[in-house]
Amino acid sequence: MTIKLNLADVQTELTAVPAGNYAVTVSSVQETLSKSSNKPMLAVKLRIEEPEDQAGRILFDNFSLQPQALWKLKRWLLALGYAEDEIAEFELDPEELVGLDCVAAVIVEPFIRNQGTEAEEQVERNRISAYALGNALEVGIEGEAAETGFDFDFD
Repeated sequence: MTIKLNLADVQTELTAVPAGNYAVTVSSVQETLSKSSNKPMLAVKLRIEEPEDQAGRILFDNFSLQPQALWKLKRWLLALGYAEDEIAEFELDPEELVGLDCVAAVIVEPFIRNQGTEAEEQVERNRISAYALGNALEVGIEGEAAETGFDFDFD
């Protein structure tokens, strides 16, 4: 059996999504160890739901589980809809986060790929700078989290 394919216009490199606000859904959460510190962290994949022209793209974020970095995880959990008192002291099951949604403020930043090698090159990559409570229906056509009062400025 053969499969007929046309790969003429298929890109082989990942490209950054434009800076903006994106309605995202948690597609996976994996507890792992940081490459740099060998300390526990959560590696998260977020599927873009809106705007429609970026739907299906995947964003990545990491959440250190070290005490000095838990502020970032707490902000994300609040954006996913957890109540402050609900997460004051609790046991987190990463699988329970899959399917939850929020709004991610995404920026584009330069990144040096293959640093220190002959293949070194500067590319653009995404970084999530903030999260807000919301879902796909709350993201306005301008990319603002309309119902939440958040308006991330990228200028």
